[in-house]
Amino acid sequence: MGLNKRQKIALVVLNVVLIAELGYALYLGHKDPENLTPIFLKYFFLLVIPTFIIGRIVIKRLRTKEPLITAVSEIPKPEIQPFPYPEEAFLHEAPVTLSAAQAAKIEQTTRKRKILGKAAAIFIILLLVSLLDSCFARFRQPMNVLNVLPGTSKKINGPLDEKVKSVQELMYRSSSDAIHLSLDRVYSGFWFGGVEWSGTLSICPDAEPGEYRLIVSAKIRKSEKPPVMFLINVHPDKYALRQSSKSFIMRYFSISPWWAMAFLFSITVLTSLSVFLFSKKLESLMEKVGHAEVYWMMAGVAGIEIAFGLGTKHGVRPGSRLVLFNENRQVVGTVVAHTVRETDSMATVGFDSPVKVGYFVSLTRK
Repeated sequence: MGLNKRQKIALVVLNVVLIAELGYALYLGHKDPENLTPIFLKYFFLLVIPTFIIGRIVIKRLRTKEPLITAVSEIPKPEIQPFPYPEEAFLHEAPVTLSAAQAAKIEQTTRKRKILGKAAAIFIILLLVSLLDSCFARFRQPMNVLNVLPGTSKKINGPLDEKVKSVQELMYRSSSDAIHLSLDRVYSGFWFGGVEWSGTLSICPDAEPGEYRLIVSAKIRKSEKPPVMFLINVHPDKYALRQSSKSFIMRYFSISPWWAMAFLFSITVLTSLSVFLFSKKLESLMEKVGHAEVYWMMAGVAGIEIAFGLGTKHGVRPGSRLVLFNENRQVVGTVVAHTVRETDSMATVGFDSPVKVGYFVSLTRK
């Protein structure tokens, strides 16, 4: 709450860029399944996090250009000096009344925005849970342990101690003829360099459930260090395979946590945009009837300083008195405007009046 127009546009652009970058990272990871997690994390840190930080800085800088809107540390110098607030002097003031239809429409829009806001918060929590689940599952699963089904194929990769130039210099040994490996390429390691191989592991349809072993090495070995041994667990059915996963989401929902994260991120962005649109609609509805929402507050010298979206274009002037009421539309006090812009104002409300972000102010009846 409390974002000016430029900030809101910047926030929408930031959300669009973030979801595009996330989709791009997942696309790159999908092209190289055996390195999906490191590829995603690499582009997550290189793209998403810097974009998020830059976006936050840009939004903050846009805010400082209009300190009236949301600034906490820089309060604009009042156009008139706020004076001590004697509430008893303004008890006769009354807010602009709403018709039943107007009140119902505002109430309906407010309720929808509130529901969407809660939904967005839930989706954010689930998104974080999915991210943690996928990362923990990746680090808990040994790199040399594979879980497969009979009659399936799987992309795998592993390190080499020997320097080789092509797969023709490599060989593999397996503990059973039911395990076959087709070596595809040799390349530099993703994170720390070195030489790695990748290939396609194939399991015969008649392979018995159990544990098998696989070793890939250079045909001519010079290193005394033994090659990495892969443990291949062949499971009897999809349920057993799913239960072997270290991911909670995969075990109980049969969904990759990465795709769950991508889905939840998209839903979170869409829900947040919906909250933004409903906020704009609510602002428009309330502006038409001379009402506005309190989006910022801070204790001041003469009372509590608040900011709201009514300004000179709505008839507010320095010294104007407006009615303050709570979320239940109950009048709780009067506020005195002292710094007014075209579409926003700052005002003072007495310490003895209850006020919080989300309360409303209204022009008074003439």
